[in-house]
Amino acid sequence: MPSTSPSTPVWPITPEQLRHLITCVTPRDLIDLSEHLPAGTAEMVRVLGREHAARLVNSLPGVLIRVPVAESTNESGRRRRAELGRLLGDELATTLFGAYGGETMRVPVLRTLLAHKRRRWISAAYDALTTGPSPTCSSQYDAINLLCMSLAAAGLTMTAHQIERSLNEVAPDASDLHQLRLL
Repeated sequence: MPSTSPSTPVWPITPEQLRHLITCVTPRDLIDLSEHLPAGTAEMVRVLGREHAARLVNSLPGVLIRVPVAESTNESGRRRRAELGRLLGDELATTLFGAYGGETMRVPVLRTLLAHKRRRWISAAYDALTTGPSPTCSSQYDAINLLCMSLAAAGLTMTAHQIERSLNEVAPDASDLHQLRLL
């Protein structure tokens, strides 16, 4: 399992940081979690670049875009170019027109990638709360409840059972989490 990046806050973390961390795709995620990209998305990342691809999926997830041709002179094409430039910025819009002009493109949502990213954070935060020279939580139960409350404060509610399941899914050695099954 890839670890969180050194600049990524694990614990403590504000609700705003947590919401952004778990719900936004970063260029680094497109490398670390590339095995969770749907078919065709790897090609989009290659063509647009990681920075632009991450910005596109965060800005317009699930949107079906009729990408105008860069040199189109008709009113509809000019309107779509202007709108995409306003939403995505001129640089990304221009790259998009050059790569996909004249095509219809469905921007991926990347739910699976985001789910793996969430599990990875839960595992790292749980470890930070329960291990080390002076763990924040004295029990697994306390750590799981603190994770529940932190996620809820960020608007990302998960039950204790969902967090336990998530910890069991990402555990490199499930025998390390045998106590969780007692909860």
